[in-house]
Amino acid sequence: MKWIYSTILFLLCAIVTVHVTADEAKEVVLDTQWYTSLQNSDAIKRLQMLDALKDKVVKAQGQVIKVEESNLLKKKYRIILSVNLPKMKILYYCYTDKEDYSDLLQPQDTFEFSGQFVVATPLNTRIDTILCDIILEDGAVLVK
Repeated sequence: MKWIYSTILFLLCAIVTVHVTADEAKEVVLDTQWYTSLQNSDAIKRLQMLDALKDKVVKAQGQVIKVEESNLLKKKYRIILSVNLPKMKILYYCYTDKEDYSDLLQPQDTFEFSGQFVVATPLNTRIDTILCDIILEDGAVLVK
């Protein structure tokens, strides 16, 4: 009889673990709908929305400002991207070791990327200019 309870407990733990792992593996797409929600929120809600992204894989795009050498986050290069919204500005600092990006990306290119969201830093008290650090996993230039 004891083994039945042990088996049931084991199965419940396994189901919960699989469910949590599946939720963590989802990619968060930062699209027009997400940006609209962020813009229409007050400052505290904006911080909460950005904090909820920490350690998650995000997918977004932005205009390339520049690619430069960096030693932050143990990566060799930093790609600086800008997203200009009607009520806000977001700067993405995408860190990578791939040298190809420094040759490939030019200012004003549209760069779509996915990567691990590290932290968001508001650059003013209105929280309408935000810097987001990303550890880049993948990216590509969008051709228009």
